[in-house]
Amino acid sequence: MANEPPKRPFENTPADWWAFGVLFGVLVVISGCGGEEIEFDTLSSPGGEFELIVTVTEPALPHALHRVTIYLGDNAASSSTKIVETELANDGVPFTDRNIGIRWTDATNALVCLRPTDLPDRGIRIRAGKKPTAKIKAGC
Repeated sequence: MANEPPKRPFENTPADWWAFGVLFGVLVVISGCGGEEIEFDTLSSPGGEFELIVTVTEPALPHALHRVTIYLGDNAASSSTKIVETELANDGVPFTDRNIGIRWTDATNALVCLRPTDLPDRGIRIRAGKKPTAKIKAGC
C-alpha cells in the first residue's frame, strides 16, 4: 500500500466522465446566462403611436459579448414586444450613442445602428404595426 502511485484526479472511469460532463454543463449554462438588462434608450415614433426601447445586457463572464435587445412598444395597446436580440462586442468602455444609434425614419419605420469599436457596423431595420418585423443587415 505504501508503494502505490498517488491517485490521479481523472481516472477515465464512467463516474469520472459523468462528473466531467456535469461540470462542463454547468460552465456552459453559466456562460450563456447574461447579467442585468439595463435600458439604454427609448425613443417615441414621430406620431407617438410606437416606442422603441433598446436595452443592453452585460455578460456574466468577462470578455463575453454584450447583448442588445430591442422592444417595440405600442402606446395604444400599452404593451411592448421583444422584436430582436443580438450580440454587440464591447472593448470594456460603456456604450454611448456612438455605439448604438436609434432613429425613426417615418411613423412606422425605424433604424437601429450597432457600431462596435473594431468590427463592421450592423443595421436593424424595424417596421412597426400589427405584426412588427426586424431585419439585421450589414452596415447602417
